[in-house]
Amino acid sequence: PLKGMTQLMKTIGKVQRQLNPNLKIADLSDRLEVPVYILSYFFNQYLNCSYYDYINDFRISEFKKMIEDGEHSRYTLDTLIEQCGFNSRATFFRNFKKVSGITPNEYIRRNKKQSE
Repeated sequence: PLKGMTQLMKTIGKVQRQLNPNLKIADLSDRLEVPVYILSYFFNQYLNCSYYDYINDFRISEFKKMIEDGEHSRYTLDTLIEQCGFNSRATFFRNFKKVSGITPNEYIRRNKKQSE
């Protein structure tokens, strides 16, 4: 099982880097040749979250890196959201606040103050 989990994590990492907004658990299931219910079980049991929460957390981390790297001064917020793999501004804002406890704009303001 450990070997299988290592392979799974490597594949998830590759898939995540694509930041495909339409990435479904079925896509990962096909790529790994593992039934969806097994993947779902893995995320819930071993990572203590759903597949979609895991992917959205990764996307939010990418957004934060872009802000820390100063990307927000070159792109609009909507462009950054799209580059991180979100199709919907509302979904992004809801997930960002859930994960971070603050809005994306507040995060940008706080990051700006720290870098001055």
